[in-house]
Amino acid sequence: MLRSFRSSLDSWVVRIFFGLLALAFMGWGVGDMLNVNLSGSDVATIGDQHISADELQDSYRRQMQQLTARMGDQQPSAQIRTEVAREALDHLLNQSAVIDATNKLGLAVSDAALREAVFAIPAFKNAAGAFDRTQMLSVLSNNGLNEARFLALMRSQLLSNQLLGTLRGAVVAPPGLVNAAYDAQHETRQARVAAFDFAAAPPPPPPARAELERWWTNHPDLYSTPEYRHITAIVLAPESVARSISVSEPDIAAWYEQHRDEFNTEDKRSAEIVMMPPPAAGAQDGSAAIAALWRSGASWDSIEAAATQAHDTPLAMTDFTASELPDPTLAAAVFAAPRDNVIGPVQTALGTALFRVTAITQGRHQSLAEATDEVRGRVAAERANDLIYDRANKVEDLLAGGAKLTEMPDDLGLVGAAGTLDATGTTPDGTAAPLPGSPALRAALLKAAFEAKPADPPRLIETADHAYIAVSVDSITPPAARPFDSVAERVLADWTHEQLRQTQNVAATKMLTALRSGATIDGAARGTGARLALTPPISLAGAPPAGVAPQIVGPLFAMKQGAANMAETDQGFLVFTLADIHHPDPAADPAGVAELTQQIDRSIGDDMEMIATAALRARGNPRVNLKLIDQIAQP
Repeated sequence: MLRSFRSSLDSWVVRIFFGLLALAFMGWGVGDMLNVNLSGSDVATIGDQHISADELQDSYRRQMQQLTARMGDQQPSAQIRTEVAREALDHLLNQSAVIDATNKLGLAVSDAALREAVFAIPAFKNAAGAFDRTQMLSVLSNNGLNEARFLALMRSQLLSNQLLGTLRGAVVAPPGLVNAAYDAQHETRQARVAAFDFAAAPPPPPPARAELERWWTNHPDLYSTPEYRHITAIVLAPESVARSISVSEPDIAAWYEQHRDEFNTEDKRSAEIVMMPPPAAGAQDGSAAIAALWRSGASWDSIEAAATQAHDTPLAMTDFTASELPDPTLAAAVFAAPRDNVIGPVQTALGTALFRVTAITQGRHQSLAEATDEVRGRVAAERANDLIYDRANKVEDLLAGGAKLTEMPDDLGLVGAAGTLDATGTTPDGTAAPLPGSPALRAALLKAAFEAKPADPPRLIETADHAYIAVSVDSITPPAARPFDSVAERVLADWTHEQLRQTQNVAATKMLTALRSGATIDGAARGTGARLALTPPISLAGAPPAGVAPQIVGPLFAMKQGAANMAETDQGFLVFTLADIHHPDPAADPAGVAELTQQIDRSIGDDMEMIATAALRARGNPRVNLKLIDQIAQP
């Protein structure tokens, strides 16, 4: 969010703040990891910290699991695997740089503090709200972690929080910055607009044929056929290879058993929850105030702040099952609630709960019979991904031996296409060419077809979605001017529109000149036939109000009071002046200012944490064994 107004706020407050921040870290240097080999099994060292190959393998594996879950049936390429491995190492280096600094500062996390932090994690609590070690181990297992690794990560995180959390805690957004940002977000402006519509201009005298022919001659790009190419192409894609693979019923059953959990999953929810302890005898229940604030549209940040101030417990939980909530009553309420409604108060054994469900993921319950078609497709897709590189090599060998695209074997899973089309994929009769594959693959085919020359031998090209294409250009039909008589109506319409446009452009420009010479918009518009209007208040945020042309919004917010400008739309020209600027009063919106202050605090805190981490990393002089990284990234 901070970046959204950095470019527009050029205040001395911001300059001084970031200047001091830069000076604070300038002496620490801006080094980066050195590509040198290390001895032993360490993949990297930074300061006194050592990152083992096992640590990197563990981090890499968890990131790859998340990535492959998002990619579905697609398999990550070698390049993607290497990038994930290096991102995992980058994260470990940053983490280790901070830990190294905390150690040198003498910071530590006691066993009692670690225990307290672990016991406070909601996902580790049972239905009675107590810490449950068995449940903890189950949650860790589902996330690919063992207890020792998790506790080490927790201790590192708590150590990091002592240093970076203290740094973030010192962040206080300057009031001048908050007010400037609030003004930038909520300022509105109004314009006085004079519209010179093309439709309102007097029609020009009928042109002579010679004048239209001259227009036709001077604009050949408007009235010519496109370049057409007759191409022959082949596509080798995972899905085309999969269609050529037969999967037996025993293989389907075995695969289903190995992946049974994917076809039988529990419902999941994500929710924002505020837990309130039972009020003391005679005390007033505070849930009504927070519920009213929440239902009025307050953001979760505001609710968190209000709950914390009231000594309640705000929780934001994602992708949890009913059994992971600590109270059965709360679980039943959450899993019965619709999305985005504030529900409660709900009385539970742990106290009063208010909540809002932010996401719903339906569970899945499919038998082998119900999932057979999907399993067959997924098994075939897995095998296709294993086969496609070998088949691509075979096609490449055939092409290198001089084979034509029309001579490829039928058993490789290739899809062929041939025909005449233009650069947009349109055939001469105006229909879309039936090119195979995804939109991205078809775009790659067209690009290759219009980059190749007729004499070029076809070559195999790998596309971004792990498919392969080869194209040969059989012939080229260059662009040709369409006969005048066949496009005469279009020529007349285009010529007429241009005359109307020129008329209104002259009139609008004349009025703009008068305004900039001191005339009023009412006086300058008199006798021009322009439509005058005052716009409703316009904000930079969101779409402009109905009837306000988007073309005037940007210039309007760059203008000074009384200034004039001009813009062209599809309907005509607009001449406009800045009529009014309304600056919002931050004091009238304390909740909005408080929320914005929190956002700026977080954004500055994020920046400070990033700068501090980079400086600590540079000071730690990281050394990396790139060979081990490449080995870990291998499939």
